[in-house]
Amino acid sequence: MLLAFSFSGCEALVEPKTPPLPTNTENPFAGEWKMERVGIEPAIDVPDIVVNMFLDDNPVWKIAPSLTGKMIMYNGIEVWFTLPRIGLSGVVLQTNPPVGTYGKNGDSKITSLIVDGGGGMTVERVNSLLGLTPEFQKINATYKDKVTVTFAGVDRINAIIEVDVRDGEYLGEDESNPGVMVRKTLPSVHATVTYTGTRK
Repeated sequence: MLLAFSFSGCEALVEPKTPPLPTNTENPFAGEWKMERVGIEPAIDVPDIVVNMFLDDNPVWKIAPSLTGKMIMYNGIEVWFTLPRIGLSGVVLQTNPPVGTYGKNGDSKITSLIVDGGGGMTVERVNSLLGLTPEFQKINATYKDKVTVTFAGVDRINAIIEVDVRDGEYLGEDESNPGVMVRKTLPSVHATVTYTGTRK
């Protein structure tokens, strides 16, 4: 978008400049960020109070200065989601070591941080949450996730979390034989969670 200014009858056209990218050679995203959840796709038809039990709407992310070890800590833990004790029992979560890469522009300046991860989980029982979800037993599933962080301005970032849940099974009631529990397959799910953040 061009902005027009007039000086003594002469007009000058000025192209607004985007914020410069950091030039440090280490991770320019390093530090603490106050994040705000701004979107979930596909939309989840449950109240925010339930969503927030699993996805914090205002977490603090701490990004490490290098691509080793715990590259991003989410509210002090290694995964971007939480598994609440209310409504869940017998939870076991296993995570794979994350793999981080930088995206760069033509000048070799870092423009994005990408962290690929995943793992698996088992849950002995999921009780009905506030009467809004059915009850499940003996759930197991694997997931893959990718967190992409980009700059949105001076001391501002955007973050997109993409997650694929697959190979899921659970124990549920047989519709044709009430009271009889059988193994069922959970549908595969692809979801995207979007955050924006400011440097603390």
